[in-house]
Amino acid sequence: MLTARRGGYCFEQNGLFERALRETGFTVRSLLGRVVLTNPTSLPPRTHRLLLVELQGEPWIADVGFGGQTLTAPIRLQAECEQQTPHGEYRLRQEGNNWILQFRHHDHWQSMYCFDLGVQQQSDYVMGNFWSAHWPQSHFRHHLLMCRHLPDGGKLTLTNFHFTHYQEGHAIEQRNVPDVASLYALLQEQFGLGVDDAKHGFTEAELAAVMAAFDTHPEAGK
Repeated sequence: MLTARRGGYCFEQNGLFERALRETGFTVRSLLGRVVLTNPTSLPPRTHRLLLVELQGEPWIADVGFGGQTLTAPIRLQAECEQQTPHGEYRLRQEGNNWILQFRHHDHWQSMYCFDLGVQQQSDYVMGNFWSAHWPQSHFRHHLLMCRHLPDGGKLTLTNFHFTHYQEGHAIEQRNVPDVASLYALLQEQFGLGVDDAKHGFTEAELAAVMAAFDTHPEAGK
């Protein structure tokens, strides 16, 4: 992710961030959450990795791996307290031992994931990561997903061939990328991915094969 500018998801990004925080002197440990962004009818498994960080004796939540709604600043572990970040407003709700992270979406609060403060083992993260990467119905197996948060508070997102530029929570540009060649260039120019890295990059032909598999899968585009 650092030298080759490759993307990643929560297990990789927050795993790396946890190590960086610990090696710079912070007290930090990972937690596991259940993603409820789509309002599921039953609780899904624990497949989201986030961080609990202690700063001057106070607990904070940090998370650099939740795509378009990623926290771009840490928030206090405090219930019913609206907290502003460079890319939106968030709050935590508490229900017994469980916490629910929400973000303000226009005129309402949308739940992102729920978690508790229980200690997890390394095997728990291995299991969650494996399930996310290999379960046939996993969202990550059927979509190319990208997000880049901008210094001015905006963000760029990509879902397969659909590119969107958001500013202050509103889409100011939307377009469908016409072909794989344009998509390959977009990954470099807009998202900064090192697709041409000699060791960890990939060719335009390899990207075309991946996108073709997405397009023909029954779950593609959903």
